[in-house]
Amino acid sequence: MVAPTHYIFDGICSKNLDSIIVAEEFVREVVETLGLHIVVRSDGSEVIDSLLFKEDEELGPDQFGPGVSCLALISESNIALHTRTWEGKVNLDIFSCRPFESSNLFEIVHRYFNVTRTDRSLLLRR
Repeated sequence: MVAPTHYIFDGICSKNLDSIIVAEEFVREVVETLGLHIVVRSDGSEVIDSLLFKEDEELGPDQFGPGVSCLALISESNIALHTRTWEGKVNLDIFSCRPFESSNLFEIVHRYFNVTRTDRSLLLRR
């Protein structure tokens, strides 16, 4: 049996925390590096989307900002990226029903977001 892989990254970072463009470029590079596949709709568009939360926006009681959230539906499961600019944090969650090699992920996160401190977990699910 092949174990699904779940990579969790929580980091303190210092750049690109408020850019939708960078968030989507980052998620696309992660998908490509890991050999995963973003789901494509019948109209040919990919299932990936981002939102930028700004400081001056009225946020509901269950939301917090400013920062960026980027979600990608992959054929293997999903990828979620969240940044919180006021705390300098990046949270990345990659779940795949297919195992993947995670050794290059820190270098990619660091290149995009300039990591200064991190907690990382790699779980092999049953």
